[in-house]
Amino acid sequence: METSDFKFIGDLGDGTISDLCHHCQWMVNNWSKYLDDPEFKFPHHEDILHLEKAALGGCALCYQFWRSGSKYVQEARDVMDKLGSGSYEAPGIIVEDGYRHPKSTPENRNLRLKLSFLHLPTSSDEVVDEFSDEWQRELISFEVEMIPTKSLELFHRPIDGSIGNTKDSLVVASRWLEKCRKSHWKCSNSVDEFIPTRLVSTEEGQARVIPRIDIQEPIEYATLSHCWGEMNFLTLTKSNLETFQVRIPQEALSQTLKDAIEIARHLGFPFLWIDTLCIIQDNPFDWECESTLMSAVYGGSSLNIAASGASNGEDGCFFPRPRNWRCQAQIQFNGQYRRYDFVPVSLNYTCLSSMPLMSRAWALQERVLSTRNLHFTTTEVFWECHHTSACESFPDVLPRECTVSSDYFAKKPLSPSMWGWIVERYSGCNLTYATDKLVAISGLARQIQKQTRDQYVAGMWREDLEFQLCWSHTWMPRRTISDSYIAPTWSWANTDSRVDIAIAERFNETKENTFLWIKILHVHLQHSGPDPFGQLSGASLHLSCDCLLYVFLRRGPLDEDYMVLNHESIECIISLDGRESDFTKGLQVAYALPVFGDSSSSGITGLLLEPTGLKTGQYRRIGQFRFWNSELSESFELALTGYPYQVNREDCSDIQTDEYGDTLHIIDLV
Repeated sequence: METSDFKFIGDLGDGTISDLCHHCQWMVNNWSKYLDDPEFKFPHHEDILHLEKAALGGCALCYQFWRSGSKYVQEARDVMDKLGSGSYEAPGIIVEDGYRHPKSTPENRNLRLKLSFLHLPTSSDEVVDEFSDEWQRELISFEVEMIPTKSLELFHRPIDGSIGNTKDSLVVASRWLEKCRKSHWKCSNSVDEFIPTRLVSTEEGQARVIPRIDIQEPIEYATLSHCWGEMNFLTLTKSNLETFQVRIPQEALSQTLKDAIEIARHLGFPFLWIDTLCIIQDNPFDWECESTLMSAVYGGSSLNIAASGASNGEDGCFFPRPRNWRCQAQIQFNGQYRRYDFVPVSLNYTCLSSMPLMSRAWALQERVLSTRNLHFTTTEVFWECHHTSACESFPDVLPRECTVSSDYFAKKPLSPSMWGWIVERYSGCNLTYATDKLVAISGLARQIQKQTRDQYVAGMWREDLEFQLCWSHTWMPRRTISDSYIAPTWSWANTDSRVDIAIAERFNETKENTFLWIKILHVHLQHSGPDPFGQLSGASLHLSCDCLLYVFLRRGPLDEDYMVLNHESIECIISLDGRESDFTKGLQVAYALPVFGDSSSSGITGLLLEPTGLKTGQYRRIGQFRFWNSELSESFELALTGYPYQVNREDCSDIQTDEYGDTLHIIDLV
C-alpha cells in the first residue's frame, strides 16, 4: 500500500472508524451483499429533519451528506411545506459513477453516494408523466464522494475527532511548510531580498511595528489575508505610529490578528505583514505608495496566512468543529476490507471556495501572488503551494475528485495565460470601495507586465485589445457600482458583476481564422496618480470601423434575442451591461459595432453602443452581441446591403484617409 508522509501520532489499535447512525452502519455492514444489484437503494432517513438530527447528533456520514446540501435545505423545506406532509419521499441511497466497471478495483473506483428527496407523483396522468423520472421530481439531493484512504495510518490525531478545534491543525501545517521548503523547487521565493516598509513582530506579548530601517539583513516573513468586515478595529494611523513601534496593545488587537500572530510565531516566522498595521490608514500618500508594492509584499512572503473562514476581525482564524467533522469507514469488497474517506461531493467549494474571504476582491490577488497559502476555514485547514494542494482530510494531496469543480484553484506561478481566469474570478468578488476596482488587481497586472512588456489598458492589454473589448456578463446578479469614475464603459472593470471573456479569448487564440471589423488607432488613459496600474480618472479609445449601424433590439416570447435592421429580425445573443429591465419592456435602440468575425464558424461578435451626447462620434458601451453561426451571420451581412452606407459620416468623430487611400471612419469610445 502507498504510504503517507503524515502519520498518526498515537495508536489506533483496532482500526477504529467513525461513529455512524444505524442507517449508515447497516449500509456499511451490508455493502458487499448488494454490490451487483444496480437497482438497490440502501434504506436511509425518510425526511430532512431526521437527517439533520443524525448529522448534528454524531453520525459522521450523515454530517457529510448534510454539509453537501445544507445551502439548499431551507429552500427545499419551503417547497415541502407548500406541498404538505406525505407529498415527498426519500427512496434511499444510490451508488453512482460506474463503480461496477468490470476492470475497476477498490483502489481506483470513483464512488459517489446520493441521497435525494423526491416529489411524489399525483394521481393525474399528466403529472405522473411529467414526474416519471426521479431527477424531474428531485427537491434536494445530498451527495458524498467515497475516496480510498491513501494510508491506514492517520496523519496527526484520532479519526473520532476528540480534538475539536482547527487550531490543532498547526501540527500538520508545520509539516506542510517543512516539506515544501525542503523538496518543492517550484516554491522558492522570487523576491528573496525584498523587505516591506513595515512589519509586525510576532514575539509573544511584544507585538510591535518594526520599520524596514531597523531590519539589517534579509529575513523571512509571513503575510495575512483577512476580511475587515464592518466592525471598528485597531489600525495604524499617523497618531499612533510612534506608540505602535514600541508596543501594540494586545487587548486592542482583533481576534483574527491575535490568531494570525500566534500562527506565524508557531510556524517560526519572527515577522508578519498585516495591511491594517503596516499601512498608515489615514495617510493617502502612504496608502498609495504601499498599494504599488503589493506584488512584492505578497510575492516575497514565505507564507500567506488566510483567515478564510472569518467574515470580520472578531471571528478569528480558529473555529470549533464537531467531533464527526471527518468520516472514514471500512467497506468490504470480495472478502477484503478497504478504508474509505467520505467527503461532501464538492469538498473544495463546501469547505474553501464558499468561505467569506474567497469573495473578497483583494484576497484573490494575495492568493495568486503568494508562493504558499495556508487557509484557515471553519472546518479544516487547506494548503496551497506551486507543487501541492492538500487539506487535513487529505494531507498528502487533494484527490482528483476534489479538484474537478470550476471553483478549484490550481496554484501555480503567475503567467500571462492566467489573466482571463483572473479577470473572470476577480470580477465576481466584492469590494468595500468601488474605486479600488483596478487598484486591488494592480499587483497581478504589474507582475504580468514584467513578463510581456505590454501596455496595461484599464484591466486589459494593448496587444489584441480589439478582441478583449467583447467581454460579456455571466448569469450572476448585476449590482450597481459607485457614481465615482471607475473605468471606461468598454472595460470589464466598469461593471460590478462577474464577466465572461471566453469568447474573446477563444477567437484571440485562433487569430488566423478571424478578421477584424475595427482597428484601435490610439488609447488615451488618465491616471489618478503616478501608478500606471492604479485608479483611473478617464480613458478613451480612438478607433476606425468598417460598420456602425443604428438598430433595434428586442426579446422574443421564449427569451430569444433579436437584432432588427433593415426591417428584418435576426436572432442573436445579446448581453446588456446592467440594462436588462429596459430590454424586457420592448424595443431598445442601439448602435451595433461588429468587432471581429470567425471564418471557421462564420460567427460575428460586436459591441452595442449609445452616443454620449457630449461630442459627435463619441459613444459609450451598453452591451455585446453575437451571431453564433454562418446562417445568422449571412443574414446580418445580407441586411447590410440594404444600407446605402455601413457607416454614416454624421455618426463619426472624424474621417481620415490611410496610406493606401482608403477612407477611415473614426469614432471614440469612452
